[in-house]
Amino acid sequence: MASNLKCKSFASKFMRTVFPLSILIGLSLQSCTKTEVIDFEQEPKNRITAFQIKNSPQPLVGAIDQDLNSIKLYIPYYSNLDFLIGEIIIDEGATLLRSDSTEINLLEDELDPIAAGDSARYIVRSADGKYRNYVLTQEILPHPDSLKVIGYGNNPRRNAFDFKLHTVEDGNYEINANAAFYAFGNFLSSSHRATFTLKNQETDETHTDYVRSISVSPQANEMYVMTARVSPNAKFGTYDVTLDHQGRTTQLAPMKIDYRLPYTESYSSSTKYMVGDTIVFESGEATFPVPEKIYLRVNKSTREGDVPTGFASNLYGKEIAMRIVSNDRSTIKAIFPEMPVGVYRNYQSNVINLYAVFKEEPGFRAGTVFGTEHRIAIPSSAGFLVEASTNN
Repeated sequence: MASNLKCKSFASKFMRTVFPLSILIGLSLQSCTKTEVIDFEQEPKNRITAFQIKNSPQPLVGAIDQDLNSIKLYIPYYSNLDFLIGEIIIDEGATLLRSDSTEINLLEDELDPIAAGDSARYIVRSADGKYRNYVLTQEILPHPDSLKVIGYGNNPRRNAFDFKLHTVEDGNYEINANAAFYAFGNFLSSSHRATFTLKNQETDETHTDYVRSISVSPQANEMYVMTARVSPNAKFGTYDVTLDHQGRTTQLAPMKIDYRLPYTESYSSSTKYMVGDTIVFESGEATFPVPEKIYLRVNKSTREGDVPTGFASNLYGKEIAMRIVSNDRSTIKAIFPEMPVGVYRNYQSNVINLYAVFKEEPGFRAGTVFGTEHRIAIPSSAGFLVEASTNN
């Protein structure tokens, strides 16, 4: 720091003759000013100076606020990116770090992908060890027209033979858990990123994980169809439904969710099992209650060769139990039972079948019968092969 003393003299020849010397000295002293020169303090070189998305067909540049240490990405509604790959420019001599403080080599490494809609954090360290933390956020720039969904459909194409459209005027849309459905509207984007918010009309509980959008595809006259699926874990009840898509929101017809037992699963002719294998039963677009037991039964055939040679006659009609390993609403896993090895044919459809008996549960459609056997799988007419366990 330095000081300079600058004095302006008012002791001109005229003033010397007019004013006494003592007054002139006082005037001279009062006219002196002191200027302080302060050394310039440089800002730390730890800034992100530019951010852009490089995997977008149109330029997407982040708006950087150096005071708030924030980066804002504005995503157009028509964008169909699931992940964003960014490019960053930082101050010369600085180092870029991830949020876990691991270093990013900008000459060799790509930035970690950012899921559409997610935030990200970056740390910039200057050469002299000063840190700055940035937070990146995303905001959808919506289409100016409001989102309008004309209804739910039972088919992805409106001109399909069995197309039925369910509108708000029709009342509650009834669908079973684990089933797919279709929503028709002016989505104006093929992005499948959407949030269905379901509010239970009885309990006011809100769920955003009961319905998942799978895809959106265009149709004629600016109409789009969204394919979605109800979670198998959705609780039965009637729900008010709000849909958010690419920055726009609309109210849909209420949804009444219930449960339905699955149809019988068919096995191909190439199916084979080893004793002790895990056999998996899938519920398709339906729902499994909790199983009490799973078993296989072989009925006597009028045809020779439908069962392996040496199949004991006392096994006909007997429940050959399978040990249940795990179960949820969409899948049951059980251990294939000990039984004679060989080919089991099923030219007569009731020779070989697999059954389950389910515990009674609320929420299933009227007429569902519990406590009795349900056929959950049937082999093809060619049957299947049972092989001996390699552990024997």
